[in-house]
Amino acid sequence: MHAATAKIVGANHGQMWTQVHSFSPQDEDKKQEHGEIVAAIALKGGEEAVEKETGSVEIGREVLTRLHEEYFGKTEGSPFDRLKSSLVRVSQEFPLLGVEIAALVIWGNYAYFCILGRGSVYLKRDGKLIQLLSGSGQDVVSLSGTPQVGDIFLFGTEGFFQAVPPASLGDILSDSQFQDVADSLVAQVHKRDDVLAAAGLVRIGQERDEGHTDELPPLDKGKVVVEKILGLKSVFPGFIKNRIHFLASKLPEKQIHIRHNTGPSRRTTVFIGVVLLLLLSVSIIFGTRQKDLLNYRSSYEDRLTQARNDYQDALLQKDIDSLRAKELFLQSKELAGILKSEGVEDPQLDELIKGIEDNTSTLLGLVEAQTGVFLDLSLVRSGVAASEIVLHEEDLAVLDRAGDRIFSISAENKETTVVAGAGKLGRPSVISLYGGRYFSFGDRGIIEVDKRGGVDTIADEDEDWGAIIKIGAFGGNLYLVSQSGEIWRYPAIDDGFGAKQKWFGKGVTPDLTDTVDLAIDGSIWILASSGKISKFTRGAPERFSISGMDEDLAEPKALYTDETLESVFILDRAAGRIVEVDKKGDYKKQYKTKEVAEARDFVVSTSVGKIFLLTETKILEIALQ
Repeated sequence: MHAATAKIVGANHGQMWTQVHSFSPQDEDKKQEHGEIVAAIALKGGEEAVEKETGSVEIGREVLTRLHEEYFGKTEGSPFDRLKSSLVRVSQEFPLLGVEIAALVIWGNYAYFCILGRGSVYLKRDGKLIQLLSGSGQDVVSLSGTPQVGDIFLFGTEGFFQAVPPASLGDILSDSQFQDVADSLVAQVHKRDDVLAAAGLVRIGQERDEGHTDELPPLDKGKVVVEKILGLKSVFPGFIKNRIHFLASKLPEKQIHIRHNTGPSRRTTVFIGVVLLLLLSVSIIFGTRQKDLLNYRSSYEDRLTQARNDYQDALLQKDIDSLRAKELFLQSKELAGILKSEGVEDPQLDELIKGIEDNTSTLLGLVEAQTGVFLDLSLVRSGVAASEIVLHEEDLAVLDRAGDRIFSISAENKETTVVAGAGKLGRPSVISLYGGRYFSFGDRGIIEVDKRGGVDTIADEDEDWGAIIKIGAFGGNLYLVSQSGEIWRYPAIDDGFGAKQKWFGKGVTPDLTDTVDLAIDGSIWILASSGKISKFTRGAPERFSISGMDEDLAEPKALYTDETLESVFILDRAAGRIVEVDKKGDYKKQYKTKEVAEARDFVVSTSVGKIFLLTETKILEIALQ
């Protein structure tokens, strides 16, 4: 039985995840034992994902892997029984995720359906639409039957049939073009981003003609002679017989004249025996090698097929659901890398790796950034050793640690002034900027400087602070990040700043010892040297993690966002890139340039559409994309 398959997957977001998994074993024995599977899977993430501190993508892969292992890893029972027990097992292992699965197995001339959750199965046959199966929400429900040529099966999650109401299915499935049906369903699903939609669409067609026959071909005389002499029918394996038959058929024919009352010469008999023995040895060696090759290929074939399917699905999804396309692409890239590291040599793997390399920039949002010099600080003052750059609206400020001074720079016209030096600031270690007011923290405590050079001490050194790592300003308030695990807030009042306050709520005691940077957009974002990003709002932690990135952060050096940006940017110095993710943690793109390896800090300005990259003596610029 031949089946055409299409996958319909809705948008993934937050802790929600959907996928349609299909697999047909290349090994004929395995295919005869298990058939082929198509499974629409959805999960909400929920408490279990939180407990494991991982994202929905990783949990989803785990669910998919367990389903695959449970079904294809067992041989006892019928395929129908194995399918049901596989879904039951998955529901038991992931009880808190709200897992939904609608699965079909095609085995020989039979179709087996199982539903976990509240999904449904529909059949379009002879112009009529029939609901075959509906999930109960608790137990696994199942159905089996014999499909007919022309049957169309649509099976999916509860969310899919919320996005595509059953009342509209009759018209959609009436289209004579299978691909047009699939496209219509995809268009309907992507009108809804509030449901977990995943479905499989399968059309049963005629069995492909493989040229097989149950009748044995007539034997020629050469085969009969060989089998009689060597007794191949009862002693040797079939593949050796086939090789000997093949080689024997290639020997030149020789006319044999039979003389009455005269037997074959001894020389001829010995010659034939030697030739046949040689053929037998060659066939045994060849057969053993073929067996080894088959065993070798079966050790990785399933994984290679999965990697190729993920790659093809990623290309199809890139214009529909870019986040889903990135996820599939990374899965394929990871699997291909594992196979290559294991020493697998296969032309299909080589072709896959080349395709991955050719499409990495497009699918992973890789921007080969061009940098230019915005301002050479060494031309403003000699001996500059810049360490930090900050931004508010169109104003930039740079801390020169060598000269203990602050440069003020216009992001629009590059106008540069020195607003304060060592005589006013002492030995500043970090700075901030807000509304034309410059703030520094150092050995003289917290100092404010205006553009005219006026200086005001906001707070003298305070033992309660602990070791201050960073200072930030937002909404007129000042924030100090301490290694002791506290953020101190100095609230703005009419004539300056009020007394310091602990910003974290009661019972909130994060570990801030390895903090390398912070950013404020109403919430406070903290970057640790490990690459972990912590988000706090109104003194309480919010869950945040990055997903969809091809490589972990190697050396996170700086972090930037503000109230005008919809993204968070991270400078990864060792990897030579600036990574952009949205404020939910979903990967968007990365800017690659060798100059990042020399960077000390950076900021991002939407008003001028640039990333400003600070090195020891220069401010470089990169165009935002």
